[in-house]
Amino acid sequence: MRLGLNYLSTYHMYDPGLTPNSVLDRDFAKFKADGLDHVTICIYWYRVETALGVYDDNFLANIVRVIQRAKLAGLNVMLSHHMLWGSDSTWCCPSYAIDPVTGIVEGLAIIRDPNIYTAWLAMTTHMMNYLAGQPIEAWLLNEPWYWPHTLPAPYNTVNQKENFITLFQTLNSLALSKCGCHCYPKFVCSTDVKNIFTDDWGNDPRIFALGDTVCFNAYDPFISPMSGYDDTNFKYAASLGKKIWITEFGSSSDTDSVQSGDIEASVDFFKRYPAITLLCPWMWHDDTADNPGMGGFDLAANVNGNVRPAYNILIKEANMATITYLPSSAHTGTVPLTVTPSGLACTAELFVGPDASHKAATSGPIAFTATAAQQNVVCPINMPTAGGSYTDFLNVVSGGVLIGAFAGGNIIQVPTVVVGTVTWS
Repeated sequence: MRLGLNYLSTYHMYDPGLTPNSVLDRDFAKFKADGLDHVTICIYWYRVETALGVYDDNFLANIVRVIQRAKLAGLNVMLSHHMLWGSDSTWCCPSYAIDPVTGIVEGLAIIRDPNIYTAWLAMTTHMMNYLAGQPIEAWLLNEPWYWPHTLPAPYNTVNQKENFITLFQTLNSLALSKCGCHCYPKFVCSTDVKNIFTDDWGNDPRIFALGDTVCFNAYDPFISPMSGYDDTNFKYAASLGKKIWITEFGSSSDTDSVQSGDIEASVDFFKRYPAITLLCPWMWHDDTADNPGMGGFDLAANVNGNVRPAYNILIKEANMATITYLPSSAHTGTVPLTVTPSGLACTAELFVGPDASHKAATSGPIAFTATAAQQNVVCPINMPTAGGSYTDFLNVVSGGVLIGAFAGGNIIQVPTVVVGTVTWS
């Protein structure tokens, strides 16, 4: 599984006066050395278009600078067209983007007013033209949604879903023609109120036709009811043979232990789905003392590039070896153990599962006697029959008491097969 980070800059500017090359090089070198694969750079509308038809090419030059520094470090780069849509978006939209329905400046004006859509598309085309030729793996469109689904008169004839679908298809075509990559929407997967993905989009086949990947922003996936909604969405996308990118997840807590626990639980949840091939948490932001982060979602601990403990959970995942075994195949895990004191009667149980609480296959307890020196305990195990991505774990017990519990450091991949609709000719 590939791992990366949403990489933010003070005031969303990526300006060398705020985010100098020395900071970029420090951070990107660290990410690469730690096994991360990519960064996502977030581009807000108000930074590109300062007034109707007025584009800030100095800002776009800053984006080119960040892309180039990331590539020099060996990282892939994605660009998020980081739209917000509702009343929370006023701050990041130009002042002309007045929603005719609400009368306020907000992102939903794009799909409710054809003139604003035309202006927004002209801005996006300018931006993609400027960035054409840069090494961009993918464009992303942040969290499209719409509510209410049916607008009040006289706007009740505006088909917001269809307007969004047209927007998705147009952006994808633009990205392919200008930058040689797809543009994927980053869908909100679910909330604690509803499965917002199916509620807004109804698994519309045109969404899945944009490319081979579907992107979800999935926060708190381990908590019900989000866990059930996310499971439904992930399995449906996988049934169509699509890769899944988790383009945002994270934990907004100033308490390190809470953030670490949430990140670990999220990663454990995502690992249950072999179709998920990329995780990109929100977020990293460490460039200046003006940084409003250094807490909340931030995985950076301070402006010196130090990390919060949750970051190390990601690094552990990035550096786990992946081993592929066939379903039900027999294998042997040899575990080097040192248990003190000598003579203690123990058992070791090696098992694989989506997390430490779920055993998909196990060796069962293997008896051994401690020697107070390293000894190898051999644990035969038959792999799970169900395809999926699993992690290996080890429990050591003595006298009925668990005296050690460990993650083995490997990802066990059991192949899956998804068959689509057969086409005859």
